[in-house]
Amino acid sequence: MALPINIDKLLSGNAVENNQLEFKEGWNPDEIETDENRSFFIIDIPCHKHFVNDNDKINDKIKLTKTQSVILSIIGENDKITIPELARKVKVSESKISRDLKILRDDLQLLVREGSRKNGRWVIMR
Repeated sequence: MALPINIDKLLSGNAVENNQLEFKEGWNPDEIETDENRSFFIIDIPCHKHFVNDNDKINDKIKLTKTQSVILSIIGENDKITIPELARKVKVSESKISRDLKILRDDLQLLVREGSRKNGRWVIMR
């Protein structure tokens, strides 16, 4: 059953959807929280125990060192920056930059290098 919803207007805040959805049997949220202006909604959606994984790291906060944070900030401003340029800006050795870039790429998967070493660019993933 298709609902007559204009997603663009809904997401841009230019419309409020007032159609009510019918929930499947056995799944009805107990409580829907909102503020008095109804500017946000919080709905607790229960998950089947089969889909819950205690080792799930998706919502864990990523802990970056100060140097890693600065590196990401600089790359956000200039995605074609080189390791020597990063080392000069951050005021650490090139080997320190290389180690932190490896952690950001391989361990934390926050950074990807696209293209060649000479003409490539950095892409921040999150």
